[in-house]
Amino acid sequence: MYYIFDVDDSGAIEYSENKIIENKEYLICDMYNHRDFNSVNDILYISTDKGFVLNNKAFELFKKLNLPFYKIKQAIVKKKINFLWFPIGKMEYSYDYLELVEDRELLIYNWINYERSEIVVLKGKKEYKKLMYHQERLRFIDKNSNLRYDQSFSFVTKKIVFSKAFDNTLDLFTIPYYSAGTYVSEKFRTLLIEHKITDIKFGKSEKDVGVPWKSYYPKIVFEK
Repeated sequence: MYYIFDVDDSGAIEYSENKIIENKEYLICDMYNHRDFNSVNDILYISTDKGFVLNNKAFELFKKLNLPFYKIKQAIVKKKINFLWFPIGKMEYSYDYLELVEDRELLIYNWINYERSEIVVLKGKKEYKKLMYHQERLRFIDKNSNLRYDQSFSFVTKKIVFSKAFDNTLDLFTIPYYSAGTYVSEKFRTLLIEHKITDIKFGKSEKDVGVPWKSYYPKIVFEK
């Protein structure tokens, strides 16, 4: 079984940038300067589906899991110190940034049974056809550069069906282009709960983790 994984924004990155320091690349992260969003959690919320900002405790747990392709860089997290309402300095914390790298062989898309999935191509506001493979979607996206907005192609994903070829040993996966969700295994869920990783949620649907955008979280089905 896989769950939708959500990191709470009680500890959130407002701005991040890559920076070279002494010939080494770091991700420099500034936290929100608001008490509701600047808790120094084990995993910090960052508004990208490409990676995770992890303290050492969380990073060591992630290394025990079977993850898709990723790369690591050190992160420096900065949190403002306020006196009354005025910032007077910053605290710095050492984290790691685990960045998911798009599968070089596009395996996640090869594992999708497009015929059984429900992915609709729209032209303007009208249904145009059913999408039958991933490269077809990329071609439609390329065509949009020469089309008016009201005649451009868009996509609605209602259901994704993974074939029996899907690697069910993965403890985490994402489906770029088709879902906003990060999906994790029972092993992932158990490991993080047992080690009391702070401010995270797991659910079988977007409602369980408090996500209101149902259209960005299609139903996921695994062929048996």
